[in-house]
Amino acid sequence: ALKPAELKFSSSLPNLVTLRTSYPFDLPAPTPSSSATLKQELARLVDSACATISNATVLLESSTLPADESALVDVLPKSVPATTSSAMATASAQLLVAVGSPASTSAGSSSSGGAVQGQARLRGVITGVAVCHRRQGFGRAVSELKSDLQASLRARLDLLVEDALSWGEEAAAAAPAAEGGQQQPQEHLLLRAGALSKPAVLALPRRVAVPWVAPLSLCDYLMPGEDVGAAGERAAELLGSAQDGQVEELEAAVRSAESRQDA
Repeated sequence: ALKPAELKFSSSLPNLVTLRTSYPFDLPAPTPSSSATLKQELARLVDSACATISNATVLLESSTLPADESALVDVLPKSVPATTSSAMATASAQLLVAVGSPASTSAGSSSSGGAVQGQARLRGVITGVAVCHRRQGFGRAVSELKSDLQASLRARLDLLVEDALSWGEEAAAAAPAAEGGQQQPQEHLLLRAGALSKPAVLALPRRVAVPWVAPLSLCDYLMPGEDVGAAGERAAELLGSAQDGQVEELEAAVRSAESRQDA
C-alpha cells in the first residue's frame, strides 16, 4: 500500500568545500628536430609528471596524514567555516612530491627514435581544484584533487603543442616569400632548427576561472601575451552573453610569491 512521504529540502552549498592546491612545474623538455615527434615527446613528459602527482602526498593544516576513510569534515583546518555559511568554503591543501623531477630525455636522443636537437624548460604553476562534500572520505577528495591537477597539466601541454604546430604551419606557408627576399618568420622555441645555445624557457598557459552561474565558474587558459579579457570574450562568445563578475587568475598569487622569493 502507498504511504505518504515527507520531503525535506535544504541548501547543499554549505555542505560543499572547495579544495585547492598548487604544483610548481619546472622541467626540461626535449625539442625534437621535426614537428612529427613533438607531440609524442611532450606526451611522454606529461605522463612522467602525472605519475609524480599520483605518488605525491596531500596534507591539509596539520602535518599528520589523515586516513583515507576519514570524513573530510573531521580533517578540515579550523579556519574553514562550519556549515552555517550560505556559500562554499575553500581550504588549501599542500602537495608534497618526492625529491627530484621526472626523468626527461637528454638532448640528442629520443624515446621515439627521432633526433632531439636541444632542450627547453617548461615552467609554471598548476592549480588543482576539487569540490567535495564535507562527509566525503579524505582519500576520495585527494584522488579528485590529483585528477584535476593531471587533467589541467595535459590541457596546458596540448595547447602548447597546438600553438607550436600552427606556428610551424604558418612558417612553412611563409617560406616561399622568405626565399623571395622577405624576412624569414621566427620559429617556435619548441621547433627551432639547429641546436639551442641555451635552454629556452616556455611559460605554461595560465588557468583562469570565468564567472558563470553563481557560485559556479568555468575554466579557461590564457596563452602568453593574453590577458583575462580574452577569457571573458571567449566565454561570452560560447555562452551567447557577457559574464558578470571578474575573471580570476588562479595562479597569480602563487607566481607573485615565487617572484618575491627569487628577488
